[in-house]
Amino acid sequence: MESESNNYTGIYHHAVKSGLFNSAQVNKKFTHVDNMVPLVRVNNFFFGTSSFADKFNYLNLAKENIVRKEYGIYYLETKKLENYLEYVVEHLSFDTTFNCCPYNYFKFMENLGKPCDVPVHYQLMCKTIDNFLLYLDTLDTQQAKTIRHILTPNAKLEEFNKLECEVSDVLLFKDLMSTEFVVKLIRTAGKAIFLRLRCETETYDSDSPNTLVLSATPDTDNFTRVYNYINEQMLMSDTPEEFLICNIERVCGSRVFAEIMVKSYLDKNGFVFSLDSISSIILWASSEVESKYSEYFCGKYPNCIKLIDNTQMLNFEGINKFLLNISESDVANFEVKEQINEMYYNSMFELIHSFEQLYKNK
Repeated sequence: MESESNNYTGIYHHAVKSGLFNSAQVNKKFTHVDNMVPLVRVNNFFFGTSSFADKFNYLNLAKENIVRKEYGIYYLETKKLENYLEYVVEHLSFDTTFNCCPYNYFKFMENLGKPCDVPVHYQLMCKTIDNFLLYLDTLDTQQAKTIRHILTPNAKLEEFNKLECEVSDVLLFKDLMSTEFVVKLIRTAGKAIFLRLRCETETYDSDSPNTLVLSATPDTDNFTRVYNYINEQMLMSDTPEEFLICNIERVCGSRVFAEIMVKSYLDKNGFVFSLDSISSIILWASSEVESKYSEYFCGKYPNCIKLIDNTQMLNFEGINKFLLNISESDVANFEVKEQINEMYYNSMFELIHSFEQLYKNK
């Protein structure tokens, strides 16, 4: 019989791989509590909404040590994740409702080796989302890669996709099951983008550019309309800065690094970021090496540094030279140096390409 500790390790491992602890969605919004995750995050991640939880008996969940109230909000004990998901599913009527987005839940349980009995309408939803993601991969354009990154941040080929969206509206009919709901794509930069997920019906408006029609077979025409819609929304509603950050975050994998490169580039003569903030993203060989390199850099490039409120600030030229002058002996190993090189090269390449997009769509 599998021990509770081994079961917890397995659940936690799969929860991390699933993207539940996505720092962009958790750390900036909630106070960190060890081995726990905000319940709202759990609900939104696995089911696309937390509205159903209003009717839950939190006192009973707390008595069973499934949830705990901290800082005025409920957190889930990570080791009780599977128990909580079972509790939720018992209170959701998947067979007779179409008002949430349990894509991540079904994928997560399948990944655990515990596939669920998925109702037909949700089978279509999962299949359509998978087909749309495959369509984006097939396009292999920079725009498609950025949209893919927005939908499934940091997804890897060997792992299941991790959809980041929230249900914002459900179209309801009296005495009938809903056939459509609206999801908000969660983004780290730029305005939210809204898509409609609709079951294929005779009344479907084929000209609606933001409607993803749920179908068992890929609908390339529909996918193309949705792809064009998302791309146009990004170009029209985002500021140039937001557009650039979103694209560069995709290729370098770091929101912090993307902001540093874009904001310093857009204000080349300004001293926007501190030397310490740039240094903090590097895995140095030791703290002593970090200090020596900083001293060397300040002596070598005094024109790239400005002392503001007793803090050494760098301009765009200084940030570039700080990164490019780091040698293999300065960092933990060769792989770290290669990561810096790749992040820099990919970011500069994407910066140029993104400006080309902005210019073409002026």
